[in-house]
Amino acid sequence: MLDEIRISNYRCFKKFEIAPLSKVNLFIGSNNAGKTAALEGIELLARGPDPSVILDVLSRRKEYAVDYSEISEQFGYDHRGLFYGRMPRIGDMFEISSSDRKNLTCKLELLGDEEEEHYRAKLFKPDAKMGWSEGPYVEPLGLRMVSEDYSERIEVRLPLTERFQFRGRGDFGRSRVRYLGTSLFDDLIISILWDELALTPREDQTIEVLRIIEPEVLRVAVLGGQSRRNGVYVLLSDGGQRIPLGSMGEGIRRLFAMALAIGNTPRGGVLLIDEIDTGLHHSVMRRMWELVIESAIRYNFQIFATTHSLDCLLALSRIVAERDDYCAQTMVHRLDRFQTHSTVFHGHELSYAIDKELEIR
Repeated sequence: MLDEIRISNYRCFKKFEIAPLSKVNLFIGSNNAGKTAALEGIELLARGPDPSVILDVLSRRKEYAVDYSEISEQFGYDHRGLFYGRMPRIGDMFEISSSDRKNLTCKLELLGDEEEEHYRAKLFKPDAKMGWSEGPYVEPLGLRMVSEDYSERIEVRLPLTERFQFRGRGDFGRSRVRYLGTSLFDDLIISILWDELALTPREDQTIEVLRIIEPEVLRVAVLGGQSRRNGVYVLLSDGGQRIPLGSMGEGIRRLFAMALAIGNTPRGGVLLIDEIDTGLHHSVMRRMWELVIESAIRYNFQIFATTHSLDCLLALSRIVAERDDYCAQTMVHRLDRFQTHSTVFHGHELSYAIDKELEIR
C-alpha cells in the first residue's frame, strides 16, 4: 500500500508531497488545485513503465495537438501539459515516487540515432496563399519512462508519433489499477469489466449498489451482439421486461460504473475515482461511502478519490464519526498547488472541522 506520494515537475506541481496515506483517501481543494493531477501521478506510479498510461492520461483530458501536418506519423496529443510550466525542453523530466522505494521518472528526449531515421517526419505548413509548402525535417521526440521498484529497474520509451497512440484494450483487465473519471466507461470497457464480475459474488454486490437508487432492481445484464452496441439492462421486480439502464437516470449509471470499478479492483490494487459524487444526489452519499470504504477493507485495496461537494464531505464525516473502523482507514487531503505539502484531516479531525464550520474544501 502506498504510504506517501511525492510529485516533482508534473502538471501544476513544481514539488509536492501527499502524506500520510491510508486505505481510503479523499482529495479536496479549489479548482486547478491539482486533485486530478494527483490521481494521475498515483496512476503513473502504480502502473509503472507502461506507455499506454501516458496515452490514457492525455486522452482523458482531450489534450489534442493542433499542429498542421500532412503526415500519418504526427502525434495526435499535446504532451507539453504533462510538464510543469507547459514548456518542456529536451532533457526535462517529471518524477513521481513513494517512500516504499517505488519511483517513476519520465524524461523528454530525442530518439536515438538508430530510431531517428525510422521516425523522422516532414512537417508541412500553410503558406501565404493558403496552400501547402514543405517545411524542414523535425526531430522525433520521445518520452523515456524509467520505473524502479526495490531492486528492479525497467525502462521503456514512447516515441511521440501517431503509430504509438493506437493500442489494444485487451490488457485492461490485467492491470492492478482502475481509473474512473468524470466520464463513464465506454461499451468495450463495460463488457470487459462485466465479464470479470459475472456469476461471482461481486456481481451480487453490483446489484446491491444499484439498489441504492432503485430498490426494485432484481438482475443486471450486459447485452449486445455483432450488429449492435453493447448495452446495460436491468430487470425490475414489478415487471418482466428488460429496461435499459440509461433510461433510469445519470445517477444509477454512475453507480453502476463505480460498482464495476470496485468489483474489478484486485487485492492489493489501486482504485482512482475523479469527482466521486458526480451525478449523485446528497441522499445517497452515505450509502455510497459505506460501499467504498467497506469494499476497500474487505478486498484489501487502496482508494483515492476527489470531490468539490460539501454534501460528500458531510456524509463521509458522519460515517467516520460513527464507525471507528472506518475512521481508522480514512484520510482527507486538502491540496493547494502553491504549497509543498497537503493538509491532512484524519477521520476524527474531519468531523471536528465541519462541526466548527471551517471551510476545508
